[in-house]
Amino acid sequence: MQENRLRPMKGRADVYGMYFDVHFSRFELECIDHLRRLVKTYPLLLIRLDNNFLARFLNWSGWNVDKAFDKMLTFYKFRKENSKYTPFGPLSDYEAFIKSNCLVMLDQRDRNGRRIYICRIARYLMARSIYEVSHLDDLWFECVLDEPETQKNGVSVIMDVKGLPLSLLKWLTPKHSGVMTRKADVAPLAIYYHVVNSSGLMKVIMPVIFQFMSSETRERVFFHYDNWPSLHKFIEPEKLPSEYGGTTELDYENLRRLLYDREDFLLEYMTHGFVDPEPENWDHQLLDVTR
Repeated sequence: MQENRLRPMKGRADVYGMYFDVHFSRFELECIDHLRRLVKTYPLLLIRLDNNFLARFLNWSGWNVDKAFDKMLTFYKFRKENSKYTPFGPLSDYEAFIKSNCLVMLDQRDRNGRRIYICRIARYLMARSIYEVSHLDDLWFECVLDEPETQKNGVSVIMDVKGLPLSLLKWLTPKHSGVMTRKADVAPLAIYYHVVNSSGLMKVIMPVIFQFMSSETRERVFFHYDNWPSLHKFIEPEKLPSEYGGTTELDYENLRRLLYDREDFLLEYMTHGFVDPEPENWDHQLLDVTR
């Protein structure tokens, strides 16, 4: 290793046109370099190798390189095996659903430094399919996963279950629910769920979803219903719209710039992963590298 690569790094990093304040210690740079070498032993896995990207998995693992690498392989194998749930194509393909404001990432963080993401489940039906819902989820999250604060703290998802129509059951089947729940489990990110409002259908849907959740994910689900003071213990009211007891007015057009300003970055992201269609080849290593 070159000595200058392992010096503590502090400053603003330019990652695909996005600027972040970063600080990597000597130990963290050693972990990043080790993980990068492991990735290179998998020629069929084509992903970014820059520091910020690899730090996603290392932050999640507590800077345990083996754990981070296993997480990375699990994540990309899952994406390859469930390719219908991963995005492809330009943002114009998703424009109508984006403008429905069913899913939106706020430009605010909660009391624990987590990005705030709103999911209005009743509006799922404004998508062309459950796959489109999954695609847009991926795109919003990909836009923030290089942020050091988000890597370390995670994302708080407001799950609004108000007014769920019976017609939604055709999409929330055990198969779809299992894949969507598993997708959150394999992501290199801590996701916290805040369930707000209520509906008669929720009593039917939640048991189905919960059976697919890992124990770790279940511990990060909080039920507030319409008890806004309970929600505000996690997210300040000045960061929420009035429908959740907040005091701010959301500028959705401005929030959508997060997606549109990074479209080239997102299009490249869609090409990452295992390039061979045969699962038995994904673990083939050309180099024998000791972890």
